[in-house]
Amino acid sequence: MIGVTVLAVSLISVWPGCKSGPSTGAVSAANSTRPRVVVATSVGPERTSRHQLLDPFAPNFWQTAKWYSLINPATYPAVKAVTWGALAYGRSSIYVAFVGLGNRWHAAAASPDNLWRHNCVEIWLDTARRQNGANFYEIVVSPTGRVAQVWHNTAQPPHPTADGGINFAQPFSLIPWRAPGLRVKVTQGWRRGQRAWAVVARVPLAELPPPLRTAPRRGSRFRVNLIRYAWKQRADKKRQLVQYSLFAVAPAAQAFAPYRMGQLVLHPAPAADHIVLADPLFSLSPSGR
Repeated sequence: MIGVTVLAVSLISVWPGCKSGPSTGAVSAANSTRPRVVVATSVGPERTSRHQLLDPFAPNFWQTAKWYSLINPATYPAVKAVTWGALAYGRSSIYVAFVGLGNRWHAAAASPDNLWRHNCVEIWLDTARRQNGANFYEIVVSPTGRVAQVWHNTAQPPHPTADGGINFAQPFSLIPWRAPGLRVKVTQGWRRGQRAWAVVARVPLAELPPPLRTAPRRGSRFRVNLIRYAWKQRADKKRQLVQYSLFAVAPAAQAFAPYRMGQLVLHPAPAADHIVLADPLFSLSPSGR
């Protein structure tokens, strides 16, 4: 085990994923209008030891992947999407790509255990056998490519409160972890004539913590969420968190509500799972325009 220290945690912590947040788990009606299943496409033959992190702005398997809009539950569907996500898989890894509008979003100096308090993207995965929220993995990536990883573990899987809200008193342990084969890449390009940035991550499933270790196979089903945090300075000098997510969850609350992750199916999947809300307007231009 690599760099493992168990941190007994109850209530709120400042480690990535165990975040101070709203007192309730309420989100908008987006839960009822968004898909609960997303599909990962195959990357084709994968050379595990040398496989490059391919740029979504260049011709490769990302051009045929299903892209999904990340939404802000407070404004969906009134505000057009500004961030998209896609997933793919190879012989040993899950590949995750984010694309966002604008120049590379600002990166502030932050320690690894504090990356989430700045602009970043997050990958949440539950690849355990039961996928009941007792074990799941969090990966935080900053605009400069810095990475924080943590394994969430609890003896009692989290459940909503009696009124359906998120139970922020759920105790769980946070175990720092470093998957040696995890790689990330940050690039820039164009999306329909607008400047855009991209983050791509390769997540080796065999190098995750023991309860989460598995091999990606066609038709496999995992739990997943993709999140982007955008921190904005308000006129009163306070910083405000704006969250965009693939599956709706209250801001900074995913760690307490793993049951609000959606389902990831490795293509090909049963016909019923092909009914998904991919963004039909999304296109990546290899020429830059």
